[in-house]
Amino acid sequence: MNRHHDLIRSLIAEIRRLRNEVDCLEGRVENQEDYASSLWRQEQATARAAQRARDAAYEAEQAQRNAEYRQDEITKGLRDLERAEQWGNRYAAEHARDRIRRYS
Repeated sequence: MNRHHDLIRSLIAEIRRLRNEVDCLEGRVENQEDYASSLWRQEQATARAAQRARDAAYEAEQAQRNAEYRQDEITKGLRDLERAEQWGNRYAAEHARDRIRRYS
């Protein structure tokens, strides 16, 4: 009878140990799932930030091109104005002034 009690006690102890181990493993699995979820959210945030950076770079390039175009048009207008005044062409001078005002 004593051997049976010892066997039962050892089985109960083993069951408790295995339950504790299962609890520990479940906790680890939950931690891994939390980590994976957090990592996914970080990846999504990084992708959104990269897209915003690409959009901002594109908008900056567009603004630069627009500024260069306006500057070119103003330069052309100034050159046309100078030439029109040299030739005494009032219509061309007014047209050149309009061009300068439009792009200033």
